[in-house]
Amino acid sequence: MRNPFLEWVESQKFGDEANILFNESIECYNAAAYRASLLFSFLGFQTVLKDRILEAKSPDNYSESEWSTYQKKFLNDDNWDKEVIKAVQNKKKPIFSLNDDLYDQYFYWKNRRNDCAHAKGNMIGGAHVEAFWFFLQSNSLKFRVNGSKDYMLERIKDYFDPSLTPPNTSIEPIILQIPQSIDQPDLISFFEDLINLTKSATFSDYIEVEGKKTPLWEGLLKYLNDAYLKILIKFLTRDEFRSFTLSIFRQAPNLIKHFSGEKTFIRSTWKSFRDISDYKIFIELVKNNLIPTTEMEESILHMFQNVDTEIFDMDVWFIEPIEELDVMILKGIGFFELFYKKAFDDYKISTSFEWGNRNKYLVLYYLKNFNMDITVAKAIQAARKALFPPKRLLPLIREFFNKNPEKEEEYNKLIQKDES
Repeated sequence: MRNPFLEWVESQKFGDEANILFNESIECYNAAAYRASLLFSFLGFQTVLKDRILEAKSPDNYSESEWSTYQKKFLNDDNWDKEVIKAVQNKKKPIFSLNDDLYDQYFYWKNRRNDCAHAKGNMIGGAHVEAFWFFLQSNSLKFRVNGSKDYMLERIKDYFDPSLTPPNTSIEPIILQIPQSIDQPDLISFFEDLINLTKSATFSDYIEVEGKKTPLWEGLLKYLNDAYLKILIKFLTRDEFRSFTLSIFRQAPNLIKHFSGEKTFIRSTWKSFRDISDYKIFIELVKNNLIPTTEMEESILHMFQNVDTEIFDMDVWFIEPIEELDVMILKGIGFFELFYKKAFDDYKISTSFEWGNRNKYLVLYYLKNFNMDITVAKAIQAARKALFPPKRLLPLIREFFNKNPEKEEEYNKLIQKDES
């Protein structure tokens, strides 16, 4: 079986020198030479830090000329290791942004390295080596010039730069590094930076996600571990970000399933539905049992009252029309029975021209897919004779009858029978 630490090293894309040192540490570990193994492991990490310093742009507290002069210290083969330690130790003009715990852990392992190098009395065993490897896997990404948060933001910016990242590249590897790079107390500011990075330009008070950058939030909700995901969901349900979160759902409706534990947020979300794409989110809510049965009728009536119905037009081009599975889901909650009652039995299409116009494609869908009876026929007749008729609905009905003369004949017979 391959050493898990070796697999991790290979996945990190370290420089050749660091990889050689890590491989030598694994060989020593396999030979039970644990002092040598820990020594080579720490030296490998030191080499990683040196490479990051040499490759980095100047930190915020250094001028470019000052940083260039500083970097030259790490090119000296005799002193670079000491300079890396000084760089970690420097709190007056910090190179790395480390919390106190991480700072203390680094110097703990530096001292254990010294135990190995100078044959001090402290015992060093395989457990020490394994513990240091775990330290590296958990924390190495946090050792970044200017801080690991800025590094992750740069990685995400590069992901959305088509000159650097090919289309359809998975964002999963970046997301999986976030828990290793960002401490939980820093997550909120990190998420706020991500909103600023991915929001669309708008002149309104509402912030929305830029459509092509939705995959970032999709990846966060899909790949973050449970602890980080919980913080993200609490963040996205904050009042000031409601419009942003709703815009994410409009781009990717299935993401709302991750908010199943936020009952108040779920209710306020469907109560805010106004956009034609919100029917897709509504169907996802129903599919995932996120609307209580006691609120189901209320939510359906809200859709009838507030959301246009282009999704029910099979020829629409600017939104994906409703699918057969979606129809089955709606049938399962009595959606069409309630529509029949409101539109035809209660004469909504004739007594409220706004309601009739808003639901015009749903009326047409019903005529195409359900039986016509006297209740439907009388509601259509009333709409035609109304003082304020639904002027956007009636041409669609007329066109439907022209294309389906048998349906118009059925309608006329029902009306004639009712009037006789």
